[in-house]
Amino acid sequence: MGKRKIEVQKAGKGGQSQSTKARTLDSDIHNPTAGSNNLPSWVPAALFGGLTLFLFRSFIFTDQMLVGNDTLSLGYVARAFYADALTQLGAIPGWAPLILGGTPFLEALSAGDALYFPSTALLLLFEPYRALGWKLVIHVVAAGFFMFGWIRALGGSRFAALVAGTGYMLAPFFVSLVNPGHDGKMFVTALTPLLFWVVERHFKNPSIRSICGISLVVALIIYTTHFQMAYFLFGAVGAFGIFRAVEFWLSKDLDLSSSNRRRTAGSRLLTFI
Repeated sequence: MGKRKIEVQKAGKGGQSQSTKARTLDSDIHNPTAGSNNLPSWVPAALFGGLTLFLFRSFIFTDQMLVGNDTLSLGYVARAFYADALTQLGAIPGWAPLILGGTPFLEALSAGDALYFPSTALLLLFEPYRALGWKLVIHVVAAGFFMFGWIRALGGSRFAALVAGTGYMLAPFFVSLVNPGHDGKMFVTALTPLLFWVVERHFKNPSIRSICGISLVVALIIYTTHFQMAYFLFGAVGAFGIFRAVEFWLSKDLDLSSSNRRRTAGSRLLTFI
């Protein structure tokens, strides 16, 4: 009798173990991204940074200039003049005498991104011919991180966000802009996922912090001075905000009445606008 009881107990434990394994397997089947969230936190930085170092190695590890067609024709002259004015006069120049017969410096956007903080900071830290290259390199790697953050905010796994970030930072429509030296287009393209990211965070958890985040990113995009791309980007983000508000209103997962969901969705859309 004693041996039989022991055998029954062992069989029970074995059955329980098999049941647990079955439940685990079923969970993995229904949630295939569960394991992909176990990627170490250092992987995105290592991958995005490593790809950028490899792609721009001939610029980063030398003292050469990252040559762009527009950079040679106008970009370098205007930025070097701006850097000299900042370092020698300590002020933003009001007139650009080297362009045509002379043009207003700020009003005519003679130096393009003169008020874009990252560009100005790099001009103060490096020689102009190096700063022009570094701002492109930094925005390439930043684009990967911003896309990674947006996909994670949408609920994607770490692996999915890693793939999206890698694909975005290496997308031909983006990284190929280094060749002509179209820095304004690269700035707006790199900041695009960041703007969608902060908007998504606002609709999930609205606060003064989220509103300030949206305002800061919008200001950065405007200061890139590529107003054409900024115009289309703001239209796309506005449509995304309306979509998220309607989605929130129609959601059945929230423990709110229909009228409360409508009011909450409307308030989040209003603060976003």
